[in-house]
Amino acid sequence: MMVTLYASPYGARTRKLVAAGNVNAQGKWYPSYAITQETLFTVVFGGDFHNAGNSSHIMLQAFARVAEVKRRTALQVLRDEGAGRLGQLLQQGLTAAGRHVPQDARHGGRGRVAE
Repeated sequence: MMVTLYASPYGARTRKLVAAGNVNAQGKWYPSYAITQETLFTVVFGGDFHNAGNSSHIMLQAFARVAEVKRRTALQVLRDEGAGRLGQLLQQGLTAAGRHVPQDARHGGRGRVAE
């Protein structure tokens, strides 16, 4: 069964096509659309041999979520938690950024020098 989904953000005069597709045997269909403001969604079924066409709509509201981020400089971490913790945080940050950290660099450069 072919259905079409449209979105109309608050204040828009026209609706935007989000997706068109077939529902599965359980009547499920999973399109996605990110909203940033109140948006009217309209789903349209054009009809088929057995069923007449129909449409339905729903208004969804968007809510902002604010998170507090505590930023500290390397000197503050060093002062508050010591050199070992600073090294751990640097290691985690470089690993998360997709950079390989040589074993010698993980321990302040002590030991064998990497080439």
